[in-house]
Amino acid sequence: MFVLSRLDYHLILDQAWVLYLIGIVALVAVLIFGHTRFGAKRWLPLVGELFQVSELVKLIIIIWLARFFAEVRTDELSLRDLIKAGLLVGLPLGLILKQPDLGTALVLMPFWL
Repeated sequence: MFVLSRLDYHLILDQAWVLYLIGIVALVAVLIFGHTRFGAKRWLPLVGELFQVSELVKLIIIIWLARFFAEVRTDELSLRDLIKAGLLVGLPLGLILKQPDLGTALVLMPFWL
């Protein structure tokens, strides 16, 4: 936490789109190469361990939405802005529901709202 607190958050916000694309690719990789347990394909084997990509994607979506809404320079959001945000949250949401991981998917909805 100390190291993260020393990191300039602008560096992370500048890379929001790259992180978003990495998250989407990782979610697709889970659907293709993922480890199945109890009927759900949610884990990606990395370095001998199982990694749940959807947990990382939650953080990526928070970063992406922070950047997106920070760039909106008006007092009120337009319907177009809300639709854009909804579509960009909807893509990983759909991939997470395909795993199926309802718990993580339900957490993503309030992020957008």
